[in-house]
Amino acid sequence: MLKRNIISKISIGLLTSAALFSFILPSQEAHATFFRSEPTLHVETVDSNKEWTTSDIEVTYKPNFFVGASYVEFNFPYRFHANTRDSLNGRTLNYTQILNDGQTVRVPVYAFSSSQFKLVMVRKTLPNVGTHRVTAELQKFGRHYHHAEATVEIAPR
Repeated sequence: MLKRNIISKISIGLLTSAALFSFILPSQEAHATFFRSEPTLHVETVDSNKEWTTSDIEVTYKPNFFVGASYVEFNFPYRFHANTRDSLNGRTLNYTQILNDGQTVRVPVYAFSSSQFKLVMVRKTLPNVGTHRVTAELQKFGRHYHHAEATVEIAPR
């Protein structure tokens, strides 16, 4: 008899909690349309955009989404290389955050961290003429979210 009363009270408590949270929390569809907007990525050269010259490169990524415990990852085209002189949001990169011979930067981010990520690549020799594509995205549990792409145009000398 005592076991039935305890199980009955637990069941009623769980059902009440579920009903309460269904009113408080928005539905998945409402959440997707109200809170989500497209991520943005902006890439620009600071000093010059001519091939084989030296310039700082600023890459600004805004996921436009709540950033929980995850990673932000930047991917650069051939001949763009990050190193430990470069910084993300004012903090220099650690060698463990630089992958693929400097063509990938992956930095852990935590809840309530910045909603904008500004990567400054210092004194880079710009590659050959053309349009070069840079990508950024959030990674969580091995999955990629909020992918954004931008191009940087390199002009002839």
